[in-house]
Amino acid sequence: MAAGDAGSYRVVVSNTQGTATSTAATLTVVLPPTIVTPPAAATVVVGQPATFAVTVAGTAPFGYQWRKNATAMAGATNATFTIAAYIPSRGESPGLDAAGDAAQFLGAGFSQALELVSGAARLYAT
Repeated sequence: MAAGDAGSYRVVVSNTQGTATSTAATLTVVLPPTIVTPPAAATVVVGQPATFAVTVAGTAPFGYQWRKNATAMAGATNATFTIAAYIPSRGESPGLDAAGDAAQFLGAGFSQALELVSGAARLYAT
């Protein structure tokens, strides 16, 4: 099944006595989400904002849920996610690939009941 298969379908039946045409049956093709552009790694100056984005294709509407190290982030439910001011915690030095703050950010796009999770984008501080 492909998007081009969507449309209205009718059947015409005939015999020696005549023809009959059915009412239209509508076929809607629902395409699963695909990630067109995954979130990219970013390097930011400590205290500056960091923004991640994901582009999804398929059948809308889409929902989004951003995750940090596999944990869903409250309120992060758009195609873009911004950290207002990135500050490393736990005494981590800027520029280190620390497990907590130089974290993996995952964008998830979902449509209907199907979820697709992007690859991870890492955030580094300088």
